Amino acid sequence: MMAKTPKISAFSFLRNAVLYDIPFIESIQSVLPVVDEFVIALASSTDDTLNRIQSLNSSKIKVIQTEWKINDFYKNTEYARQTDIAKSHCTGEWLLYVQGDEVYHEDDLPILHNAMLRAHAIDEAEGILMKFLHFWGDYAHVHKSHAWYKQEIRAIRNLPHIHSWRDAQSFRYFSSQPASPEDYLTSKNSRKLRVLDTDVRVFHYGHVKKPADQQKKVSDASASYDKGLARSSTYTFGRIADVPEYHGTHPAVMHQRINYFMESSDRPDIYGIPNPYVHKHERLKYKILSYIENTFFDGKTLFGFKNFRRISHPKR
Repeated sequence: MMAKTPKISAFSFLRNAVLYDIPFIESIQSVLPVVDEFVIALASSTDDTLNRIQSLNSSKIKVIQTEWKINDFYKNTEYARQTDIAKSHCTGEWLLYVQGDEVYHEDDLPILHNAMLRAHAIDEAEGILMKFLHFWGDYAHVHKSHAWYKQEIRAIRNLPHIHSWRDAQSFRYFSSQPASPEDYLTSKNSRKLRVLDTDVRVFHYGHVKKPADQQKKVSDASASYDKGLARSSTYTFGRIADVPEYHGTHPAVMHQRINYFMESSDRPDIYGIPNPYVHKHERLKYKILSYIENTFFDGKTLFGFKNFRRISHPKR
């Protein structure tokens, strides 16, 4: 007997996505074909984000208006809190977490759908790993650095004890509902999820922006973290040309945005300018580690923290 097809909910949180030039419309469109609903926690915004979402005119989309509490949930744990709000309104048996700057390729949707079916049939499976492509500065350079995570959990079983973690990069199984920044930041009273591997790619475009737009985003995000980037008046990506080139295709929903960006006169200079802030991937330690990983270990991350436990079921 064939296993029953699970109901799948996508979920996300957004705030001032137009102001920060986030490809949230393309992000939503990229997964709508494979989900039954898409729940969005829309935090207090001053731009046209809500109208843009409504213009998609999809009965699958459900918007939850929320309050932005960045002062109460510091170190960007507010991102995790907002993610949990969206998750709490999902009705699917499996949930696909889609951040506003993450887009899926249409070629990978059948793989994603099959991964959901496979995970649903395995009782111990609590999550699904995706492979990340982190684009840097433009759409032609993608990180292969130890400093950037290569895989992360982006699909979870809809269990009440699974919650977003830290700044919403990942998920963990909590013994009780997180209620404070400390709860979200610690690994105590929680454990790693048991996950399946997959070859589904997540195209992460959060760092493809004009320098002025990137500075606006980084400064606001750093307000609760107090990083050095928040004190810089002009953002620089450093030498984008030193980041590996990307020669593959992009999701079809991104083509118009990519063309507009490439025609812009103020996109980042790939050869960069003197950088007052050394990005993590530019530090010597990470350059050496990245060289070793990419040259001798086929890109496998060495000595890195993994917030998941793979279970021994082969990929299909």
